[in-house]
Amino acid sequence: MNSNNQILGTKLTRQYEQLRTLLKEGIVLATEVKASDETAETLRERLRKLECAALFVIVGEVKAGKSSFINALFHEEICEVDAIPCTATIQELVYGEERRRTQIANKWERLFLPFEILKTITVVDTPGTNSIIKEHQPITENYLPQCDVAVFVLSAKNPHTATAWDLLDHIRKEWMHRVVFVLQQADLTTKAELDKNIEMVRNNARQRSIAEPKIFPVSATREQQGSSDSGYAEFRAFLRTSLETGEVWQIKFDGGCNVLRQVLASILGDLRQAEGQINNDLQLVKNLENIVEIRKQKIDGLRRLVIDSLLGTYDGLTSRLAGDFRSGLEVGTVLRRSLPFVRDKTIKDWLHQIEKDFKDSSSTRIEEEAKQCSGQLEAEINALINELNLEISHHRNSAGVMKPGLVDGKQNVMNDLADGLSRDRLRQSLEAGLPENLALEGNILGGGGLVVIGAAVALLTQIAIFDITGGVLAATGAALIAITLLWKRSSIISDMEKKLELGKEDFKQTISAHIENLFSRLFHEIDHNILTAKERLNKSLSLLQPNLQKAENMQTSVRNLRGEDMWTDWEFFRNQTFFISQLAPLVSHSKRHKHRGYISVAIAIQQTNRRLREAGKKVLRVRAW
Repeated sequence: MNSNNQILGTKLTRQYEQLRTLLKEGIVLATEVKASDETAETLRERLRKLECAALFVIVGEVKAGKSSFINALFHEEICEVDAIPCTATIQELVYGEERRRTQIANKWERLFLPFEILKTITVVDTPGTNSIIKEHQPITENYLPQCDVAVFVLSAKNPHTATAWDLLDHIRKEWMHRVVFVLQQADLTTKAELDKNIEMVRNNARQRSIAEPKIFPVSATREQQGSSDSGYAEFRAFLRTSLETGEVWQIKFDGGCNVLRQVLASILGDLRQAEGQINNDLQLVKNLENIVEIRKQKIDGLRRLVIDSLLGTYDGLTSRLAGDFRSGLEVGTVLRRSLPFVRDKTIKDWLHQIEKDFKDSSSTRIEEEAKQCSGQLEAEINALINELNLEISHHRNSAGVMKPGLVDGKQNVMNDLADGLSRDRLRQSLEAGLPENLALEGNILGGGGLVVIGAAVALLTQIAIFDITGGVLAATGAALIAITLLWKRSSIISDMEKKLELGKEDFKQTISAHIENLFSRLFHEIDHNILTAKERLNKSLSLLQPNLQKAENMQTSVRNLRGEDMWTDWEFFRNQTFFISQLAPLVSHSKRHKHRGYISVAIAIQQTNRRLREAGKKVLRVRAW
């Protein structure tokens, strides 16, 4: 169809298509961000009101040429010409891929037809004013308030039919300006007859409060023949102008844009709030990471001090053990235990007693010294946990309330983080880091908070020292039983002292590994919880940001569709120019007083001012156009 045959102008078609696309995208976005059901339904309702860009109501007597008029207007065989109406039915002609009918009400149906023009224009075809005059409500109440144009098709040869004019009496005055008159079959009249009938229609219309009636004589036959004087070109030009400037389209357009703006503003507000809260949560995670890193360095230093202190404890205890062993190997004692018939029993008993006495006397000392040397370490761990929990508590108290469901699981992230870094959870992690043979010692680790480190270090130290000394005593005892002691006393004592010294390195490695494992489990638990929260928050942010970008792009599209950018740009230029103009006196002052420090700035301001004015003039020209 060439431009002269187009019903909808380019501007209206573009607005219609873009607005429908934006509404559809808005519905998808509202669903994705889990907006309220009311929000999505509001957009759907607005989209339903835009099922067509234009609504035409065609009214006229039977045989007045309505069907021929519609077909010639759209250049499509939409209506059956010369068909004998079997019922007086109002038909709403809409687009459908297949021809079908649905009943709207009694004598009122919707007919789906596979014509492209019906994708943008809905036509309401009435069976004839003589048929509907008694039941005019569907036309006067349902269609006329929403229609863009109500076309009264009259016979150019005889436009005096009473029923057509009687229907006008039922139309409210505020809708009269939508009524236009078409004198169909103008080719069957002479010019004089046509002029006379046009004047008659004009007078009848004015009597019914239509001050400036719009009358178009047309000929469907001439239009189909391609004649330029068919009158359809003038009618289509009128339709294009009236549709684009008419109140009905403007109401639809403004209503759709306003609903979109309100919905997008609400969604953007929620999304930006969610983005801000997620970023705040990520900042919390970063703060927690910094706290852990600083505390970890200090704890590592304290851990090394604890190990050095425990090595001193080992030296003291093993030195005392060696002294007791040396005393037990005095010459008289050795001779008594060397008699063949009692030697084996008395040596075993003696060694067992030495080991028992050593454990009994050492246990309390180990516990006291271990707890004392690990006191600072324990305090630092407690300080770390306190600081982490306090940071989380302050953050949760200051955080705003996010709209439920906007970001899946976001609230659970903070709850899980707080739970994962709680005292009880970290205490369990510390206990899980103890060797399996300490599992039965759970009661020893009792107490509130994290007061388990000293007890744990004491137990680990005790086990390590007793394992090493017990092994040395067992090996030495075997030598005592196997050889004659009188001549080997010095070498046995020296050998035992060497074994205890070598055991010191084993003790260091053992206790270092145990304590390292203890704190590795603790920091692994802390780092794991923080990292998990960070990953979940970043995932939430990555899911949110595309919708945020989509909403911002849609908001820009709505502004562009309404032509708001030029006004926005003009306001920007006007405000910037005003600001620069306030600085202008500084330029003159700087030059007059030769303030060199300001001259370069002043020159830059002048240049910016000139550029802004030139840009503003361009915007004004576009705006005026």
